Amino acid sequence: FFCRKADQTAAQKGDILLHGHTHLPVWEPFGQDNYYLNPGSASLPKDGNPHSYLVWENQTFTWKDMDGKAFHELTL
Repeated sequence: FFCRKADQTAAQKGDILLHGHTHLPVWEPFGQDNYYLNPGSASLPKDGNPHSYLVWENQTFTWKDMDGKAFHELTL
Protein backbone atom coordinates (compact mmCIF):
# COMPACT_ATOMS: atom_id res chain seq x y z
CA PHE A 1 0.00 0.00 0.00
CA PHE A 2 1.03 3.54 -0.70
CA CYS A 3 1.15 5.50 2.56
CA ARG A 4 1.76 9.22 2.62
CA LYS A 5 2.83 10.99 5.81
CA ALA A 6 0.22 13.39 7.12
CA ASP A 7 1.41 16.86 8.11
CA GLN A 8 2.82 16.29 11.59
CA THR A 9 2.72 20.00 12.46
CA ALA A 10 -0.93 20.68 11.61
CA ALA A 11 -3.02 21.78 14.60
CA GLN A 12 -6.25 19.81 14.11
CA LYS A 13 -9.01 19.05 16.59
CA GLY A 14 -10.56 15.60 16.50
CA ASP A 15 -9.36 12.01 16.46
CA ILE A 16 -9.77 11.18 12.77
CA LEU A 17 -9.13 13.05 9.54
CA LEU A 18 -11.05 10.98 6.97
CA HIS A 19 -10.25 11.91 3.40
CA GLY A 20 -11.16 10.49 0.04
CA HIS A 21 -11.10 11.41 -3.64
CA THR A 22 -7.38 10.73 -4.23
CA HIS A 23 -7.95 6.96 -4.72
CA LEU A 24 -4.74 6.39 -2.72
CA PRO A 25 -5.07 4.43 0.55
CA VAL A 26 -3.56 6.03 3.65
CA TRP A 27 -3.57 4.92 7.30
CA GLU A 28 -1.17 7.19 9.19
CA PRO A 29 -0.98 8.39 12.78
CA PHE A 30 -0.24 12.10 13.17
CA GLY A 31 -0.03 14.58 16.03
CA GLN A 32 -1.02 13.12 19.38
CA ASP A 33 -3.41 10.17 19.10
CA ASN A 34 -4.85 11.28 15.73
CA TYR A 35 -5.17 9.36 12.45
CA TYR A 36 -5.34 10.36 8.81
CA LEU A 37 -7.42 7.76 6.95
CA ASN A 38 -8.17 7.43 3.26
CA PRO A 39 -9.94 4.23 2.18
CA GLY A 40 -8.42 4.26 -1.31
CA SER A 41 -10.94 3.22 -3.94
CA ALA A 42 -13.32 0.33 -4.42
CA SER A 43 -13.60 1.01 -8.15
CA LEU A 44 -10.54 2.92 -9.46
CA PRO A 45 -7.49 2.51 -7.20
CA LYS A 46 -4.33 4.35 -8.26
CA ASP A 47 -0.61 3.50 -8.26
CA GLY A 48 -1.15 -0.27 -8.31
CA ASN A 49 -3.02 -0.36 -4.99
CA PRO A 50 -5.72 -2.99 -4.46
CA HIS A 51 -9.42 -2.16 -4.50
CA SER A 52 -10.28 -1.25 -0.89
CA TYR A 53 -12.87 0.36 1.37
CA LEU A 54 -13.35 1.49 4.97
CA VAL A 55 -16.12 0.36 7.35
CA TRP A 56 -17.21 2.20 10.52
CA GLU A 57 -19.07 -0.18 12.85
CA ASN A 58 -19.34 -0.47 16.65
CA GLN A 59 -16.83 2.36 17.22
CA THR A 60 -14.28 0.58 15.00
CA PHE A 61 -12.81 1.58 11.63
CA THR A 62 -11.84 -1.45 9.53
CA TRP A 63 -9.96 -1.06 6.25
CA LYS A 64 -10.63 -4.01 3.92
CA ASP A 65 -9.89 -5.30 0.44
CA MET A 66 -12.75 -6.42 -1.81
CA ASP A 67 -12.46 -10.00 -0.50
CA GLY A 68 -13.18 -8.72 3.02
CA LYS A 69 -9.60 -9.21 4.30
CA ALA A 70 -8.85 -6.57 6.96
CA PHE A 71 -5.62 -4.59 6.59
CA HIS A 72 -6.06 -2.40 9.68
CA GLU A 73 -8.52 -1.89 12.53
CA LEU A 74 -8.85 1.10 14.85
CA THR A 75 -11.26 1.16 17.79
CA LEU A 76 -12.07 4.51 19.35
